[in-house]
Amino acid sequence: MENQDQNQEEKTTFNKDEVKGFLKNNLPQIVKTYFKEPITGTQNLFLEANNKAYFNAVVLIVATGVLYIIIPYLLLGDMREYVGFGQMIKVGLSVATFLVIISLVSFGVKSIAGKPDFKKELLTGGLCGIATSIFLVIMIIAKLFFENTDITNIMRPFSLLEDLKLLIVLVVYAFLLLINTLLQSFRASNVNETLAWYVSPIGIGVAIYITTEVVKIFFS
Repeated sequence: MENQDQNQEEKTTFNKDEVKGFLKNNLPQIVKTYFKEPITGTQNLFLEANNKAYFNAVVLIVATGVLYIIIPYLLLGDMREYVGFGQMIKVGLSVATFLVIISLVSFGVKSIAGKPDFKKELLTGGLCGIATSIFLVIMIIAKLFFENTDITNIMRPFSLLEDLKLLIVLVVYAFLLLINTLLQSFRASNVNETLAWYVSPIGIGVAIYITTEVVKIFFS
C-alpha cells in the first residue's frame, strides 16, 4: 500500500493548474539558474531532477514550439497575408522535433557511456529549448532594428543569418548554450569528461542534421 501511495504521488499530471504552476513558479527559477550559472547550475538542474523531470521537459518543449509559432507569426506583420498560419505551425513542430531529437541523441550516448533514463533525458531537450528561444529574441531585435530583415527566412536560417549582422554574436552564444546543456547532461550522468567534451558539439550537429532531414520529409 505504501509503495502504491508513493507511485500515486509520483505520477506525472498535465492538468491546467500543474502547467500554470510550473510556468509561474518553476520556470523563472530554472531560466535564472540556466543563465546565471551555465555550468554548475545547469548540471545541478540535471542532478536534482526528480519525478517531475518528465513533466517539466514536456512543458518546456511544448512551450518552445508554441513560442516559435506565435512570435514569428506576429513579427510577419503585413506579410501574414501571404504566409499562412499553417507555415508557422510547421516551424513550431520543427523546433519541438529538434528538442526531442537532442534528447534521443543524449539517450543514445548515455546508453553506451552513462546511465540513461529516457524520461529524464527529455529534460536535456527541454532545457535546450531555453537556449533555442534566444533565436526568437534575436528575431525580435532584428525586426526592430534591422528593417530589411525578412522573417519569412525562418525556414532558411542561413539566409536569415545574413540579415542579422552584428547579432551573429548572440547566435554563437545560443549555439554554445546548446552544446553546454548537452555537455552538462552528460556530466550529470557520469559520462567520461573527455568523451562528453568532444561528443557534445557533435551531438548538437547530428541533431540539427537529423531534424533537417525529418523536416524535409514531413514538413516540406
